[in-house]
Amino acid sequence: VRCCPYHHRPIPLPLLKIIIYNMHPDMNTLHFISISGRPSSGKDTQANLLVQQYSDAEVVSTGDIFRGASQPDGQYGKYYPLIEPFVRDVNQGSLLPDEIIVSIVEEVVREKIEAGLRTIIFTGFPRTISQLDEYREWLKRFENDFKVRSDFLCLAVLEGRSRHLADVRRGTPGVLAREDDQPQTVDRRLAVYREQTLPMLKKLAVEGELKIIRSNRDIESIHADADVYLSQAEYSPSVLRHSERQ
Repeated sequence: VRCCPYHHRPIPLPLLKIIIYNMHPDMNTLHFISISGRPSSGKDTQANLLVQQYSDAEVVSTGDIFRGASQPDGQYGKYYPLIEPFVRDVNQGSLLPDEIIVSIVEEVVREKIEAGLRTIIFTGFPRTISQLDEYREWLKRFENDFKVRSDFLCLAVLEGRSRHLADVRRGTPGVLAREDDQPQTVDRRLAVYREQTLPMLKKLAVEGELKIIRSNRDIESIHADADVYLSQAEYSPSVLRHSERQ
């Protein structure tokens, strides 16, 4: 334990290890953090807090990719021809086909790595067992050139909490309600989560790779738990696989 120079309070060892790691990032190591959870579980909020702790990180949100590719002149407009046939269904709560979103995400990630980023924080990816399997395959391809560390976090909230937070956004003056906060869209997204994402999370849990964080609490407590989990996961299965080949 060390003392914080500003508050003269002990810094917990797990947090101290994160600080030291981020002061001296290893350019030969790629760190992928996947944050899953029901709609309105706080994935984007926690990702944006985590990204501030890393000197070489960026958030990759499949929601942002979809919105940026929904128009030809959007941030990800070059993918518009791929997703245009599915825009209406996705806006109503469905997912993009696995092969399309996986190929787009891989290309986006490769571009960021080529630009020098070494920590990628995903929100809402992977979402299905098929996406998880393909994700693991391209992590193996990255292992040809890097050590690879991967972590999976799940922000656990009940369906009632998801519905409540969507209701709050729709009913709060001055807060811009999202299209996916409409009741019928929330119901559809929750059904898709049950049918497609929960089986993937159960698979990860059985394999011992999923860290579950109770997320019906304040933002700071959730973030503190994420810090602890990530500081403990120094030797992920993917890193060990890489080391065993040396």
